[in-house]
Amino acid sequence: MYILILISCLCLCLSGCTVGPDFQSPSAPQTQSYTESELPEKTVETKGHGGDAQVFLRGKDIPACWWYLFHSKPLNKLIEIALKNSPNLQAAQAALRQGEASLRVAVSAIYPALSFQAYPERQRFSGAIFGVNSPTSGPITFNLFYTSVNASYVLDTFGGVRRAIEAAEAQFNYQLYEVEATYLTLTSNIVTSAITEASLRAQIKATEDLIVSQTQVLDITKKKFDLGGASRLDILAQETQLAQTESNLPPLQNSLAKTRHALSVLIGELPSESCLPTFNLDDLHLPTELPVSLPSSLVCQRPDIRAAEALLHAASAQIGVATANLLPQITLTGNIS
Repeated sequence: MYILILISCLCLCLSGCTVGPDFQSPSAPQTQSYTESELPEKTVETKGHGGDAQVFLRGKDIPACWWYLFHSKPLNKLIEIALKNSPNLQAAQAALRQGEASLRVAVSAIYPALSFQAYPERQRFSGAIFGVNSPTSGPITFNLFYTSVNASYVLDTFGGVRRAIEAAEAQFNYQLYEVEATYLTLTSNIVTSAITEASLRAQIKATEDLIVSQTQVLDITKKKFDLGGASRLDILAQETQLAQTESNLPPLQNSLAKTRHALSVLIGELPSESCLPTFNLDDLHLPTELPVSLPSSLVCQRPDIRAAEALLHAASAQIGVATANLLPQITLTGNIS
């Protein structure tokens, strides 16, 4: 009896031991400034739409729904549709649910494993066994039911189970950051494509206006030639300039079509069936306040870096699991039938 108590106390003491390295996030560099010179208080103000000065706010974080800062209702609606229809986001969320299930399986290892078995059996005996010798008495039939309960528990003496739970939790965090990265990539691609479309439309409008102006100049040059005020060389030069400007228009229109098709794919629709809004630079408003934070804080907002850190954490925990497997394993079992 005393030996069993001693063994139990020893196992309880050893259960606090966890082999393997303890993961620690790298610390930020010790510095007072990350830039060579101080940042200005605001940007340079220019004339025209969107030329207002933007003020830098130190110590502020970027909001999660950062695209609302552009004050564009069509853009907000487009992102809402994309978040519902994106297959990449749905795949990342499915992987997150898988990681959550794996974490639950890993946590269940700290509890005893129980199994229950039950099966019936039908047996037949002759009446002579029980002293019944009557010729009219038939065999006697019995219904027997057998049950058994098995229990087993692995003592986490060296912390292998806890390290496995730590690794599963790190893998779950990795999938969580992957969902955030997919979410951020999707929204940023949509906003970038919308701004690109607005820029291309402005370039096409400017090119078309330039073609109209150069066509008018060409007509004036031809009239001057008819009156003897210009040479044939002047007409050829103006026609060459007009042709060069017109040649810039088809590539811009082709880029606009590609951007529109990319937007359709990003929101999970076919280009032939999607009803995309039209984006123009006049409909987009630049934010007047720009949050500025330390690079160490900005790193914590980048899901790709945090996902890489989670993988490193999982690998560190797996070292503990492998080390614990090299040491003796103690399993307690019991059976009741």
